[in-house]
Amino acid sequence: MPPLDTPCQVNIVLANGEMTHTIEGEGKVIRHIQDAQRQGLGVEFVNLDPESLAYLWRVIRYNSPAEP
Repeated sequence: MPPLDTPCQVNIVLANGEMTHTIEGEGKVIRHIQDAQRQGLGVEFVNLDPESLAYLWRVIRYNSPAEP
């Protein structure tokens, strides 16, 4: 795994039926995940292009629980 604080390119492809959208930007490794069931890493978004940032916020808002 890349060391903590390693810069990286972030490309996340979100697909919903026939529609796809790619979130692109820069990130850095902030966490390693490794146990008996899984292995991976956590990435902090450092710089996203404006379109990707706006789309990501829409996805987060859409998937957030409704407020009472």
